[in-house]
Amino acid sequence: MGSYEDHQALIDSIKARGWSSIAITLIDALAPLGIIGAQMVYIAQPAARAFGVPGDLLAGLAGALEHPDELARIRAELDDESPDQS
Repeated sequence: MGSYEDHQALIDSIKARGWSSIAITLIDALAPLGIIGAQMVYIAQPAARAFGVPGDLLAGLAGALEHPDELARIRAELDDESPDQS
């Protein structure tokens, strides 16, 4: 996963499930770790799938963590959809 279309599919999938806030929190927590954060997501993938989290969604997030510019774009798009906290 690395193309614009792949990341747009990730964004659409997260929004469709209503997981924008959760994804933003996960991105904020893992982004400073970069490639190590991506590896943590890859390692957690089998356990997360057992709880119903689609593997392609996690693979997309892990792939994005490897590219900080793309990760920032994804976060910004998800943040536009998050409910206001006022």
